[in-house]
Amino acid sequence: MDPISLLISQVLRASQPGTIAQINRIESPIVRIRPAQGGDSPAAVGVELGLGDTILTRDRGRTEVLFRNGVGVRLGGNAQLVLQPQNRLNLRAGEMITWVMPGKSLPLSITTPLATAAIRGTTVYVEYLPKGQIRFFAWEGRVSVIPTDGSPPLTLTTGEEVVLTPGQPTPPIRRMSVAEWQKHRQTARFLRSFPQPLPTQPLIDRLLPGEVP
Repeated sequence: MDPISLLISQVLRASQPGTIAQINRIESPIVRIRPAQGGDSPAAVGVELGLGDTILTRDRGRTEVLFRNGVGVRLGGNAQLVLQPQNRLNLRAGEMITWVMPGKSLPLSITTPLATAAIRGTTVYVEYLPKGQIRFFAWEGRVSVIPTDGSPPLTLTTGEEVVLTPGQPTPPIRRMSVAEWQKHRQTARFLRSFPQPLPTQPLIDRLLPGEVP
C-alpha cells in the first residue's frame, strides 16, 4: 500500500464507530494490523482497533495497545493477538503483559490453546514457549488459569507461575522465593523492555510472592 493510501485508510479507520482500542506505542516498526475484513497494513501510533482485528509483530517488534475500558497490553516479538467480544483477548503466539488500570476491576480473559487466564484488576504475563508449552505468570493480584482439557482451575497470586505442556497433566503452581522475586522484578526482560513503566509497576514493586493488593 502506498503512503497516501495508507494514510487515508488509517484516517477512515480512526473515524469508524465501534472501535475499542488504540495503538499507543510502537518500539519497533515491525508491527502490522490485520482488520477483521482482511488485508494487512503497517501499524501506526493512534490507529484505532475494533473487534476481530489482529495485531501481528515480527522479530523484535513490540507494541503497546490501550483499550477504552482501562485494559492495557504490551506485545513482544513474533506475537499474534486477536481482539474478541466480551473482553476476550486471543493470544495465538508470542508473549504479552496485560493489566487493568489501578482503580478498575473489570473482568478480562486471555485465551490460548491450553488454557484461559481470567483476571480482574490484575497484571498477568502469558508466553508461548518451545514445544508448544505456555507459561502463565502473575505479576500482581490473582489470576485464574482454566485449562482447556477440563482439569480443575488454578489460582495464581503475585510471583506465582504455571507452565502447561500439551498432552501432559497440569503441574503444580510454582511460587518464587522472595530473593528470586526481588531479582526478577529488576531484571525481567519483557517487564523492562518499554521506556515507560507499567501503570501497575508501583503495586508490583510493593508486593511479595503470594500477596495480593
